[in-house]
Amino acid sequence: SLNNFIIDSDDLRLKQILLNFISNAVKFTRDGHVKISCYIRKEENKYNLVIEIEDSGLGIKQEDLEIIKSNCDNNINLSLDKNYN
Repeated sequence: SLNNFIIDSDDLRLKQILLNFISNAVKFTRDGHVKISCYIRKEENKYNLVIEIEDSGLGIKQEDLEIIKSNCDNNINLSLDKNYN
């Protein structure tokens, strides 16, 4: 899964990532639900915006998860967290 997947990005890139995950969740969930949650979590001296996207669709293949994580690690630092200092 993408639990605790941290994204430290500019606003435009974050919007692109969220739209991609949300549109895929909707596209691949024929029956069931897509749930989007958002909350603020304080950790030590920083606040994190936590955005969670959950669906009952097909899911993402393990090999595709590795590609997503690798691309994000190389391009930016997907729960999906954005750190605000």
